[in-house]
Amino acid sequence: MSRPTRSREPRATVTTTESSDAAADRALLTERAAALAVAGGRSGAARNVVQVAAFTLASERYAVEVGFVREVVRLAELTLVPGTPDFVMGLTTLRGEVLAIFDLRRLLGVPVRGVTDLSRVVVLGAERAEFGVLADTIIGLVDLDVGEVLEPAASLVGRGRSLVRGVTRDALVLLDGAALLGDSSLYIEQRTETAT
Repeated sequence: MSRPTRSREPRATVTTTESSDAAADRALLTERAAALAVAGGRSGAARNVVQVAAFTLASERYAVEVGFVREVVRLAELTLVPGTPDFVMGLTTLRGEVLAIFDLRRLLGVPVRGVTDLSRVVVLGAERAEFGVLADTIIGLVDLDVGEVLEPAASLVGRGRSLVRGVTRDALVLLDGAALLGDSSLYIEQRTETAT
């Protein structure tokens, strides 16, 4: 059986030459594109964009800056702790460490629903996992222009107001991660008894 042979013909090459008008047009367009790129870069630099982890509580959308979020996990076994405030859901373990879980719905005055398979725990902390907050569902990571965050509504009063940094025009409530982590009522004071 013989193989068909291909003839090797030289490939055609195409060369183009630009007229002086076309070269001038190209230079003008390149200059304009460069100017627009610089202008776009300036406006982007003026914006203060932060990435937030967004989630739902009841049917409202909330978010906290990712710098305060350690991770998001499924709600595992929860141990109830008697005698704690109603916003303390209980304790769980995360990789061998005890983690308190709080229900922000009770702190923020949002209707409380039961825990579902979609419920997650947003674990907050700076250097390590400090505590978790329950989320009904996770929306995901969102880039948020801080300049678009408005003051919280005047109707938000009491304890919840100190935890809210603001709200966007499309009703995303931005929580203040630093205020959450700094709220002394969200920490259990551990006392050791001394023998007398």
